[in-house]
Amino acid sequence: MPRIQVPFGLSFSEEAGDFVLRNKSAAGKVTTIRFTPGDMFGLKETIDRWSDRMMTQSQTGSAAAQPIVVHGVAQVRILPDALQENVLLTARGPSGAEETLSLLPVIAEYIVAEMPTVLLQMRGTPQTRQ
Repeated sequence: MPRIQVPFGLSFSEEAGDFVLRNKSAAGKVTTIRFTPGDMFGLKETIDRWSDRMMTQSQTGSAAAQPIVVHGVAQVRILPDALQENVLLTARGPSGAEETLSLLPVIAEYIVAEMPTVLLQMRGTPQTRQ
């Protein structure tokens, strides 16, 4: 098997259908982490979330301008928690990674009440309240 030349710092490659992340220190020590394609997409989503968190912590220069963090959602699942006290909202991203939020019932009720109005606004349909 040919010897792989690893540059100093981080490097990323594809080998035998997997992805390989390597880190070579100044002392020459190489740390290797293998990822399946699914693992790689999960890592990418995690990196995106941490990047968003770092961005929201930085100052934008204007008090009126604040960054908005957005995560794509491909599927959702809604269940009660084990104690029947909160609503669990599980959102699955396009990569398959999931995040679960625990909502107080009042928050879940607010979402249910406001969703039709928001959808009507998005569609440009005149809204009527009863």
